[in-house]
Amino acid sequence: MAKTMAEEITAAERSAEKTISDAEKKAQLILSGAREKAKSERKRILENAESAADKLLSESRQKAEQLKAATKLEAESALDTLKQSYDKNITAAVSKAVEILKS
Repeated sequence: MAKTMAEEITAAERSAEKTISDAEKKAQLILSGAREKAKSERKRILENAESAADKLLSESRQKAEQLKAATKLEAESALDTLKQSYDKNITAAVSKAVEILKS
């Protein structure tokens, strides 16, 4: 009877050890899967961030080009206005000089 109990205890210990071993293997598989999923998720997040950054950079470049073009047009317009004003002032000065010389 003692031998049977000892055999049962040994069998129970083996069963418990196998259960623990199986649980450890499952835990390792779960952990490995979680690591792979986290790695994949990190990669996806980085790719999305890079894509968003590229899009923002492209939009910024487009806006900079638009501002550059608008600034150029404004500068050209201001220069034309200055030229016209200069021409009017020169014409007026020449006319005045002619008047003075005639009198």
